[in-house]
Amino acid sequence: MLTIYHVKDWSKYFENHKSRQVDHCSFVCVPNKQSGLGLARILAEPDGAAIYGIWQLIVGALSRQCLPRDGWLSLQGHREDTPWSPGDLALMWRRPVAEIQRALDVLSSPAVGWVECLRSDHEVPSKCPPSDLAVTSRCLEGTEGTEQNGTEQKEQNIGGNSPQPSAAPLPPSSPESGKKKPSKKKLPLDDAPFEAWWKEYPRKAGKEGAKKSWGKLLADGFTIEQLTRCRDRYQQSLVARNVIDENYILQGDSFLGKARRFEEYLADDWTPPKTLNGSKPIQQLKSTVPKRTPEEYDRMIAEFNKRVDKPKNQEVVSG
Repeated sequence: MLTIYHVKDWSKYFENHKSRQVDHCSFVCVPNKQSGLGLARILAEPDGAAIYGIWQLIVGALSRQCLPRDGWLSLQGHREDTPWSPGDLALMWRRPVAEIQRALDVLSSPAVGWVECLRSDHEVPSKCPPSDLAVTSRCLEGTEGTEQNGTEQKEQNIGGNSPQPSAAPLPPSSPESGKKKPSKKKLPLDDAPFEAWWKEYPRKAGKEGAKKSWGKLLADGFTIEQLTRCRDRYQQSLVARNVIDENYILQGDSFLGKARRFEEYLADDWTPPKTLNGSKPIQQLKSTVPKRTPEEYDRMIAEFNKRVDKPKNQEVVSG
């Protein structure tokens, strides 16, 4: 049984609204908090600097995956894809397999908990799909009797001798081996929670796209309570900034869609922006804007033109 490693809360800590729109990132957002217990426990190890260096290599490799990125250490960035073994990572970064395995063990330990080790849904194929690795240990399995050149044999030995990662820190959460995951598109969707959510959304545009994204987000593990909290916080930020014009309010499909702008309001430590003086709810602000008829606007324009065209008083020159 193959195992796969997964960086926890990837989208929360290593993506922002800009990176979520870029398919191939040349940068990565890394939190600069240095007071957490996880980092302290890593650096307390005799080889803590090496472990943290491997961690940065992992984050950099995952950031180069295509959208949607979710922190899976696999060939294409998905759980059901070909997982990266410690031997694969050793080849990629030219580091000893034992050093990679040691870092993964510490990072996935309960004391640190930055990475989780799970059972993979991937079935080993007869030939591996194309990758940036010349040969991996999984590609060489089942090729007995086939001649291998010296380079391939060397890479096989490197990958084959690596210890298999242990799934002890966390219980496996995947379905039983051999069973395929149900398609997300076939999951039933109750329209009532979305309609209740949409009723309070500040801009009534992009409903169909928002509804499709709603179903996908629920299938991905987001809860109705989280999406509702993000909507309410977004409304608070609009009120605090006195945003009235709908052109400056996100449509529903933009808020829940591919860019995932709602995640900006998901963090537990989120704080609303500073409220401007006299801020009122959006509906109340809209009701205070005076509505004028075209005739009133014409009259106002005419009065303004009279003031502009009125000749200035000539200065009296004393003799």
